[in-house]
Amino acid sequence: MTQRASGWYDDPDNPDQLRYWDGILWTGRVMSKVKPGLEDSHLTAPPPGPSADPYAARRAPHPAAHDPYGGPERGRRPDYSNHGGSYAPVRVPTTPDGQRLSGWWRRVFALIIDNILMFLVAVAITYPWVSVWISAYQDWVNAVMTAVNHGSQRPAIPEAVLHFPWQTLAANLIVYAVYEIVLITYRGQTVGKMMTGIRVRRASTGGNPSLQESAIRFVIKQITLIGGLISVIAPLALIFTIVDYLTPLFDRLHRAIHDRGARTYVVRTSPRTKQRQG
Repeated sequence: MTQRASGWYDDPDNPDQLRYWDGILWTGRVMSKVKPGLEDSHLTAPPPGPSADPYAARRAPHPAAHDPYGGPERGRRPDYSNHGGSYAPVRVPTTPDGQRLSGWWRRVFALIIDNILMFLVAVAITYPWVSVWISAYQDWVNAVMTAVNHGSQRPAIPEAVLHFPWQTLAANLIVYAVYEIVLITYRGQTVGKMMTGIRVRRASTGGNPSLQESAIRFVIKQITLIGGLISVIAPLALIFTIVDYLTPLFDRLHRAIHDRGARTYVVRTSPRTKQRQG
């Protein structure tokens, strides 16, 4: 006797309905006859034919792919975080017109990259003065090592070592000013910002800052570099710079003091959207 496959068949007790056969016994599941040919249906999947695609379900878009928040370039796609077993959308910080703001660490990494580049350029330009400082520093280190080996008193740090060449600091300030003001005005990005995927934009129009706004931004941002040329105010300038760069951590729009002064935002760049000019 051939075993009948599981599926829906004519109910032996009621010809107007179907009853489910589990392959061994009739079950209590019944349904009305609404379409001829349902008796041929069964749970066993048919073998894939030439037109069947067993991977269609994998390629189907996930329900979460529908984005009611306008997409990542608008900065409003929700991030889901687990809060006590339930998932709730977390808003990504954006500008008032919906552009995604840069995180604090991206700005810090961009600053480090730019400072290293500009310092190396300044050292190359003022190498004659830097070489004198390096020579004095090496002589002092050698004297300290000699004193340690002979058990004698270590020599004091000479003045030539305590004061880094002011020519290098001045060159660094000038090179950095030209570098940042020009690139921010015409591109909205320095090399550091290009590498970290962020840019500076006007708060009002979204375009690149003007020459005046870029200059204001640079002066406030580089208070430490400017103050370093005047030893009396150098400690205060350093404190101001630290506060300036910590301010975005507590500001709703991630603005530093120099962003407020120049009326700019630092935002994420997106390869799918063109930067607006204005």
